[in-house]
Amino acid sequence: MSLMHPYQVTDRNGVRHSATLADCLNIQRTPAARQSILDRTFHRVSAEGAEMQVEKAFFYLDLPRGQAFLVQPPRERFKHVDASARLERMLGVLPDSMRSQVQYLRVAYGLDELREKIVAADAGLDDRAIELMKAAVVHDHPVLLTRARLRLSLDRVDAQGAQFLAQYDHSPKAFNVTYATPELFCGDERALKNWSGTMDRNDLYKLPERGDHWVNYRRFLPSQDALSQLHVAVSDLAKGKPPAPASKAFQSLLARLPRGSGLSSQGKQDLRALFLWAKKKNLQKLQDQLFELRFGVTLEDSWYRNDDKNDIDTLWRLLKNLPDSHVEGNARLSEISLDLGGGGGSFSASTNEIEIGSTELAFKERFEDTLRHEVGHAVHEAHPDLVNGWLWERFGWAIFEPTQAGIDDWVAQMGAGSGWPALTATQKTQMRSLIRQACGAGSVWGPTVTPNAPSGSPWRVAGFGPRLAFEQSGDSWYEKNSQWYRAGGKAFAFNFWYGTLMCVSEATLGFINTRMPDAYAAMSPGEFFAEIYALFYDPGNPKRKNLPADVMKWLDRELGQLSAGREAMPKSMVGAKARPGKEAPRRRSQAGKGKPT
Repeated sequence: MSLMHPYQVTDRNGVRHSATLADCLNIQRTPAARQSILDRTFHRVSAEGAEMQVEKAFFYLDLPRGQAFLVQPPRERFKHVDASARLERMLGVLPDSMRSQVQYLRVAYGLDELREKIVAADAGLDDRAIELMKAAVVHDHPVLLTRARLRLSLDRVDAQGAQFLAQYDHSPKAFNVTYATPELFCGDERALKNWSGTMDRNDLYKLPERGDHWVNYRRFLPSQDALSQLHVAVSDLAKGKPPAPASKAFQSLLARLPRGSGLSSQGKQDLRALFLWAKKKNLQKLQDQLFELRFGVTLEDSWYRNDDKNDIDTLWRLLKNLPDSHVEGNARLSEISLDLGGGGGSFSASTNEIEIGSTELAFKERFEDTLRHEVGHAVHEAHPDLVNGWLWERFGWAIFEPTQAGIDDWVAQMGAGSGWPALTATQKTQMRSLIRQACGAGSVWGPTVTPNAPSGSPWRVAGFGPRLAFEQSGDSWYEKNSQWYRAGGKAFAFNFWYGTLMCVSEATLGFINTRMPDAYAAMSPGEFFAEIYALFYDPGNPKRKNLPADVMKWLDRELGQLSAGREAMPKSMVGAKARPGKEAPRRRSQAGKGKPT
């Protein structure tokens, strides 16, 4: 399954917006997400009549196409080495049989980079050749470099050729550039490798040897290396290792940094940290250099001779608090608050983008845990009969479609006390209709229709099991599983995301609520299995020891043989001879527990 979390973001005008954002996408289970990325509608928030793009970290896995991408916010390109290492650690979670299917590992900064990787692969073009093609495009059209913060991305490949979109962070100007013969360019691999090989540290064809998976033309920019080195210098400074401002290497670093509007948000933060250190050490010349870099404004020589070391700092603060567009065309930035406790993001008015850093995942949930959960779903889908049989036999888990057979089988689990057996055939038909209404159309987190039964209807009779199951499910039913209708040692609920009916043993709910990490395991049988699977294969989780010995043994046998003589599953159970069910996004409540993904 894919992991989605609700975020509340506040724009520059203080208006709150709700957005459900991905932490992990399994394209096998959510093919619509892939199309949404291609359509440029993924992670969009409507505000003030405009669409804002939300950029955040998430993992993208498409096993049939052999693709694994770690998507990061664009402002974190300077961390590409760390991101590449994280991607490899994440893939280490996958079983060998699944890991061997992943042939295409990439780190992508922002949805545009992710999208163009997908577009290139669909067109059968090597993304390394595409990035070299961008260099050729810039060579042929140097006018593209006359504005700061160029974004050059592959938009599509059609009968006319490879279509590139050239845009700028701080300008409405945009260009469409066509490379007419991409297949000829990309097909000459020897020439491309020789050309790429002229770059010692950024040879795109040798990056995997160094465990580096960021393939993008920005690697060729001197400023990109400089920004990365600046961040390392500031990190070393925080560890008590100051730079040598007069050294040739440090001065070379400053010379290669972009100025003013060309700086990334992280670059601005790093310059500020370095500036404060220079001020503390009374390094006037360095303060002046850093000021000119940050704001793109040249100071008069008199600043060097000024005895007041606070003057530049005062001007820095003055210009910092002005709209950046008043200083060398910088874009105005406003902070975004996330109602998740701690962390934050930034909104760019010029690009209508919100960025949420890679550390801003809801409740800091580890990507590795997400992948284990995903693997659990993949195992379930590969062995639906086996897993569903075990869930029914061991935990009493079942999910039923609101068909005549499904409703009858579900109610039969309630026993005679539900009031169902005493109904006439006509009354049962009427009650089935009300149950279908109550299930709703699915893809919501609570009831959307309350059946309006007429006076005297069995639906209104005290103790009528199906009605009580509906009323006691409610919003976020998994969080309220202690309230579910109980009968014969089983609990019953409506699943409003799937538009289905569920039953499970009371003992299983007790286990979920007292021994498992998250009440979300009560969302459905499929989610329960994925949570169990993820817990079993996470030896560092202190709650792993809570798994019963027989459950550990069953999983350790890699979903061993079906046991003989178990209670027969109702034939209408979803997944008895099919996949576990359609995909649900995983939500989390504001308290950090429970809302599905």
